[in-house]
Amino acid sequence: MIAGEGMGSKMVELANLPDHDLLVQIATRLAPIETSIIKIEEHQATTNGQIAKLNLEHARTAGSLATLSSLMRYTLAGIGAGAAVATVVLAIVARGI
Repeated sequence: MIAGEGMGSKMVELANLPDHDLLVQIATRLAPIETSIIKIEEHQATTNGQIAKLNLEHARTAGSLATLSSLMRYTLAGIGAGAAVATVVLAIVARGI
């Protein structure tokens, strides 16, 4: 079969039908397409819901990482300050001996 030959013959068949039969044929052929579109829309809604959940989880993860980062900064700053105080105390004690 030559590409497009089947479609051309179907178009000729449809062109020769009376208006009512033509509309029936068109409606019959559109029904599966409509069903497919409905399924695609349902799948899209499901996918959108999943994406929304992923976005929420991403935001939570980003917030947790920001909190962890701040805690690490404060911890390191505290360790640095403690080391500085310990050095001063050690210097005072060493001079006193």
